[in-house]
Amino acid sequence: MRQAPSERRPLTWSAMAMLLLLLPVLLLLRPAAAHACECGYPPDAQEALDEASAVFKGRVIDIAKQPRRDEGYDAVILEVERAWKGVETTQVIVYTAWTNCRFPFQDDMSYLLYAAKDGDNLVVRDCSRSAAAESPRAMEDIAAFGEGQTPTIEVDLRSRFSQWQPILTWGSAIGGLLLVLLGGWMLVRRLARLR
Repeated sequence: MRQAPSERRPLTWSAMAMLLLLLPVLLLLRPAAAHACECGYPPDAQEALDEASAVFKGRVIDIAKQPRRDEGYDAVILEVERAWKGVETTQVIVYTAWTNCRFPFQDDMSYLLYAAKDGDNLVVRDCSRSAAAESPRAMEDIAAFGEGQTPTIEVDLRSRFSQWQPILTWGSAIGGLLLVLLGGWMLVRRLARLR
C-alpha cells in the first residue's frame, strides 16, 4: 500500500537534516591532495647546507598532528643541541606533511635536520639529507660542518601544543555526542511513527 505524500515527508526532512549535519564532518575528513615526493637531495653536505634555510641537530620532545592550509602535518618540537644555520633558539617547531614526503620523526630521537622555509615555518621532508643523528651520513655531515653553535635564546614551545589539545579533544567529543544524540532522536521518532 502506498503511503500518502504527507507521511513520507518527515523521513525526507529527517534525511536532509542528517545530511546537513554530516556534511561539515565529511568536509573536515576529506583526504589531502596527493603529491609526488621529488627526491633529489644534494649529494654533499656543503651543498645541502647552502640550500637549506636551517640546519641543526635536535632531539624530538613532542609531536602533534595539526591541520595547516587544508593539509595534515605533524608539528614537531625539537630541543636544539647544535645549529649551523638559521636557528638561534633552544627549541624549534618543524612541520612534515602527511604525504609520501613525510619525515619519520620518533619521540626522544635526535636528528640532523635540513629544513626549508615555508612562509614563517620550517618544513622537513623525507627527501633531503635529514637523518637520524646516529646514522653514518649524519655523522659525516656533522664532522664536515664542525662543532656548530649552541643556541642562546631560551624558549619553551610546548605550551603552543598544550593550549590547542584540550580544545580539539573536547570539540571533537561534543560534536560526536551531538551527532549520536541527533541520530538517536531521529531513530526514536521514526520507530514511534511505525507503531
